[in-house]
Amino acid sequence: MIIDFSSEQQVRFDAQIAIVGSGAAGLSLAASLADTGLKIIVLESGGLAANGDANELSRGISSNPQFRLTTSRLRSIGGTTRLWSGACVPLDPIDFERRPWVSSSGWPIPFSDIAAYHARAETLLGISVDQNPLAEVQKPGSQDLEMRSAVYCPQRNFYKLFRRQLKSDNIAVLINATVVKIIPHTSGSSIETLHIADLKGNRSSVYAQYFVLCTGGIENARLLLASGLGNERDLVGRYFQDHPSRFVAEIETKNIWRVQKQFSYQLANRELICPRLCLSANRQRSQSVLNAFAHVVPICDEGTLPFAAKRFKQVLTSGLLASTKRENGRSPRSKPKGDAVRERVRSSVIERFDTSRFLIRIKRAAPSILFKASRLRLYVVSEQAPNRENRVMLSNSLDRLHVPVVKVKWNVGELEHRTVMRVVESLPAYFLKFGLGTVHINNHLDSIDYFAKESSDSYHHAGTTRMSDTPSSGVVDKDCRVHGIENLYVNGSSVMPTSGAANPTFTIIALALRLSDHLKNKFGLC
Repeated sequence: MIIDFSSEQQVRFDAQIAIVGSGAAGLSLAASLADTGLKIIVLESGGLAANGDANELSRGISSNPQFRLTTSRLRSIGGTTRLWSGACVPLDPIDFERRPWVSSSGWPIPFSDIAAYHARAETLLGISVDQNPLAEVQKPGSQDLEMRSAVYCPQRNFYKLFRRQLKSDNIAVLINATVVKIIPHTSGSSIETLHIADLKGNRSSVYAQYFVLCTGGIENARLLLASGLGNERDLVGRYFQDHPSRFVAEIETKNIWRVQKQFSYQLANRELICPRLCLSANRQRSQSVLNAFAHVVPICDEGTLPFAAKRFKQVLTSGLLASTKRENGRSPRSKPKGDAVRERVRSSVIERFDTSRFLIRIKRAAPSILFKASRLRLYVVSEQAPNRENRVMLSNSLDRLHVPVVKVKWNVGELEHRTVMRVVESLPAYFLKFGLGTVHINNHLDSIDYFAKESSDSYHHAGTTRMSDTPSSGVVDKDCRVHGIENLYVNGSSVMPTSGAANPTFTIIALALRLSDHLKNKFGLC
């Protein structure tokens, strides 16, 4: 049930569980609680569609021009999943370990605790992240690099993905309702209510037995700081991480299409995947570096359109586009054939779009499926070491709802640079060994100043409410409960002590499912 707070005159809302935020973390949690009968309220700052006025509440100050503070987030039901590429990759076991060469590393829970929820996360998304659909085209990895694949969720907008669960009688989604402050009981050991507001000046309160913050790596910290909660040891907002990304090399090859097919986006087993050359755990340990991966980016020009039209027809008639059709929450396992394929193509694409215009529109989204590149580039994405000086803070400015505007300090350092260089050093030999071409490395890459200045973020905000065994080293405990507050939880990438090199969304969903089981136990439902 969707309720527009801007149209309500209700001064109080009551629930058993109040979830703040309707992005990946919030909607995954709500969907997993849909069949419990518990009264759930989800609070979303934006509306049914993206709105500039609501997004203005996300503005802030960044110390680094390469860090995109506002465009990386969206206030709307579905949250940043409306911007998400759909890439699903689990973290690696080494990401959970205490690594002596990575300060403040190590999770208080083992990899197996999160891996136990991978299968349920796959079911929710309709994918299979642990399969290897490229076995027939993959080359074996070297000692330094291992080839793996990101699998792409066929429905990236979580509002659409979980629409059925959100229609449950026990779930209410309150849109245009921004939480401006969390109010504790006088004892300070529990939360009493949330104060909410909209841009029209309406105000109200939300009461619940349990409260869960699911507003992302920046807003979770902002809300706790603005409410004066969980920060007795000055840890809220610190250890902020993203994934530094950098163009590192060009590939010279006689057969661009061969390399493009092997290393960039492709359809396999009716799932969209993209291979990555990942730095092996052994290499990370032996070189004392972080996790990282390299990936190929095809650069296309308009001259590739005739090739694309031919390739587009091949893709359609093969039935592979059926991968975007989900059945019972999973991708279909049977491939439609013959007339069924042609009818699906005719009804879903050809009769609705001019083919050439359609190809141009999707060129940026899936160039390596349809477009033969004119050249190939290599990019490296690195884990970022947790550094307490990288942080989310409050500025002296206020937004329209009188909440302090955020100030983000984000810089990359020597360890990130050294990690990227170890990946780059392994690439030329790998490509030559398998006859794939010659790698020409960016001449300026060995300069740490150049690297720090030119590295971009990846919209993967993490670490600001880190999970820990004790309040002296983090903000939330193993169950994602804020230390010292019995009914306040945080869900999402902000609880990750380290974030590996994987896109965080798949792990966010696993964390949501784990927290869901914990909350069910609180109500005696597990």
